[in-house]
Amino acid sequence: MSPAATRNPAYLAMVATQGRVARLVLPSGGNSGQTWTAGYTYSDLTAVNSAWSDMSASGNLEYYFEPGLDENNQLAIYLRLGYIALGRPLAQSGLVLTFPGNLLDYGFPTTGSQGANMVWATAPPNGATLQWMSQYPHGADLSDLLDFPLMESTVQWQGSVVTQQSQVDSFADGQVELLTAGMTTPVLNVGGGAWPRPRDIHLGDAAKLALTSYLHPPGPNGEPGYQGEARVTGVTWYPPGPSQNEYGQLQTSAVTAA
Repeated sequence: MSPAATRNPAYLAMVATQGRVARLVLPSGGNSGQTWTAGYTYSDLTAVNSAWSDMSASGNLEYYFEPGLDENNQLAIYLRLGYIALGRPLAQSGLVLTFPGNLLDYGFPTTGSQGANMVWATAPPNGATLQWMSQYPHGADLSDLLDFPLMESTVQWQGSVVTQQSQVDSFADGQVELLTAGMTTPVLNVGGGAWPRPRDIHLGDAAKLALTSYLHPPGPNGEPGYQGEARVTGVTWYPPGPSQNEYGQLQTSAVTAA
């Protein structure tokens, strides 16, 4: 469209009264705290839509134009602008998932490659024939070994030259703390006939977990055996059938297996 200054004044007056051209209403009242700056040459006659597209591409934003009526019942086009974010924080989602409670069941799947309760640490010789290796019970999770099978792993010293046995022993103790509490991605089964319902769960939502079972025995004061926060990374709903009730299965972000 050519600049207004090149149009016939009578035509412009007609458009102002009869054209019913919808005005563009920009968002107001909110400030993201982010500054975006761009310059456009007047002679380029850049469309407003192109300018918003540029801003969205550079600022990780999304937008759309929504037709409607303004406060004077006149035609208007509203710009809806939002920051791209998947899911809601816990304060907004309100998801609290408990077992026993609104979960039918849950699991903390961990493969053998993700964890170990007995770690042997080794270190190369420092110019001599001596090969360093951690000594039992260093590198052993004795509490875990009371209830679970032996799962061994080895780690290689990557630090400075080893001069004392205590260095390798301490290294093994530190590594077993990481491996015996391996990372896991909880799988949560939600009943289909109770809260939360499918519309209550958005992909990416944060959820508070409070779980008590043989996997996570209750605490000394009766508190849940596992308490933590995770994000919903996948949702699958299964309809009711002849041999099953409706339920939803939630995949979550990785947490430390307790």
